[in-house]
Amino acid sequence: MKSGTLPSCEVIDLLEEHKVNRFIPLRLPCVGRVPTEFYVESILAGITKILMIQCDLVSCRMKKGSDNSSVKIETVRELLDELDYGEDVFTVIENPLKAEYFTEKCVGCDKCVFICPYKAIKAQPLATPEIDLELCRGCGACALICPHLAIQLRGFEFDPSVDAMHNLMSELESKTGNDVPKILVYCCQWSEFTELDNAKSGFLRDNVAIVEIPCANGLDPVQVMDAFRAGFDGVFVAVCKEEDCKLKEGRMTADVNFEAIDKTLKQLEMLDRFEIVNHSPRYVDGFKAKLDSFISKISKLPEKGSWGEA
Repeated sequence: MKSGTLPSCEVIDLLEEHKVNRFIPLRLPCVGRVPTEFYVESILAGITKILMIQCDLVSCRMKKGSDNSSVKIETVRELLDELDYGEDVFTVIENPLKAEYFTEKCVGCDKCVFICPYKAIKAQPLATPEIDLELCRGCGACALICPHLAIQLRGFEFDPSVDAMHNLMSELESKTGNDVPKILVYCCQWSEFTELDNAKSGFLRDNVAIVEIPCANGLDPVQVMDAFRAGFDGVFVAVCKEEDCKLKEGRMTADVNFEAIDKTLKQLEMLDRFEIVNHSPRYVDGFKAKLDSFISKISKLPEKGSWGEA
């Protein structure tokens, strides 16, 4: 079970590290909301191991999530100890997103130092900056501003994500005809749970591909433009409501980037093929309704050319 914290691909890798081959996934807005009896009853029902992946306590977005989680973890461990279960039956991993630094690509421009909202990156005299991973909260602002891709978020690296998007487009073309609009969805991992969990190999439907992003501010405008170059007819972005945003300090970065995307698409007369929606997993089926509305709108637009000319 996990809170947002990691992209789905990284969770699979983590499970393999813990030699977990068969599992029941459970994505939650906050593991601190799970009642203590759930853990104990799960073990008694036959579950052999519970692996909890949670945010680090400092960056928990739920007001009481960290405190609740700490108390419940201790209580669960005491109960399982009394029932003579081993320590490895209940494992807790604090594994938030962290920046990954490729120093050989860094040119020492120090843009990352000024953009980091958590003061996790320190400038060094006559050397490349240093990242304090204890302070890093994985907001992605540094990755977005770095001109040489020297800093990226593990699991959300720029080049692989672009390659994956092109691969998704190729698969869509083999599944659908030319009369069906092909949609790419970028979805913040905190804004929607059900659709991300139900997505099969990167697809929500035969004509809808989905890419999970750690936060709205981690969406590079270049990736949106490249989606249209690849042939997608529309790009749909689902982000948290402002009051729910886990990385509030990074929200300004997202707003600036979305404004840049809007201006560019407006000049290309493609703005009606791009839509950003605020969503919360609290509203069941709300994501589906908004996506259906967007697809309906795209299907009524004139066919676009190779670079958006109608």
